[in-house]
Amino acid sequence: MESLKKQPLSIEELNTAFLALVQKYDATVLLRFCNALTSPRPATIQQLESLTQWLPYLKMATMRVFELQDATWETSKHANCSEARGTCMYLMRLHTPLSAQQIGDVFKCSRRAVFYHTNRCKERLDIAHVYPLFAQRFKQLETILLTYLMHI
Repeated sequence: MESLKKQPLSIEELNTAFLALVQKYDATVLLRFCNALTSPRPATIQQLESLTQWLPYLKMATMRVFELQDATWETSKHANCSEARGTCMYLMRLHTPLSAQQIGDVFKCSRRAVFYHTNRCKERLDIAHVYPLFAQRFKQLETILLTYLMHI
């Protein structure tokens, strides 16, 4: 992974990386993210406690974005619930250092189920033109979560 090297980036590399971010995320979200990074805020106990609240927030935001009313969406076999669960697991894999087994423990399923749901979510995102509603919901949920994580 070249991005993890401790060599300074050239202006061209930085510009390319920033343009890739602008294409992937909304510019207003990136602006808020940059402002959050540059503002001097020491870590407080309240901020550290909010890190532990990330998972319930993720579940709540997933229910809201996927318009789920049922509290049992984590175990339901309905297609919409399965999509929501897979999206939630995929975002956890992307934005947390949790293993598949740990994510499976959260959702009370095996790590194989986590791999299945995350791969299915990734495949749907790879062909987003076939699943435009799913891609829109995923982008909306990811934006909500990144905004939340910026304020921790």
